[in-house]
Amino acid sequence: MLSGQVGWIANLAVDPAFHKRGVGRALLEHSLAYFRVQGVKLDRYETNDESQVSQHLYPQLGFREAARQIHYAMQLNEAAGAASF
Repeated sequence: MLSGQVGWIANLAVDPAFHKRGVGRALLEHSLAYFRVQGVKLDRYETNDESQVSQHLYPQLGFREAARQIHYAMQLNEAAGAASF
């Protein structure tokens, strides 16, 4: 997705069957090359706090953490305490 001068991929994921084969790195490197050709000045990705893979890979490619965000959720049914997200 291109928004003005910012490149952004909403959800980059690799099937677990293909982890540790360089697929994620290749996808990121390809997107960076594409955005550069398009004249994008800033590329951003989002990840969650639990994704150790992306927290390791993004900095290796030169990304720096820019912000943190907190999400809240609440079940809206009678069994709210028993359900998980």
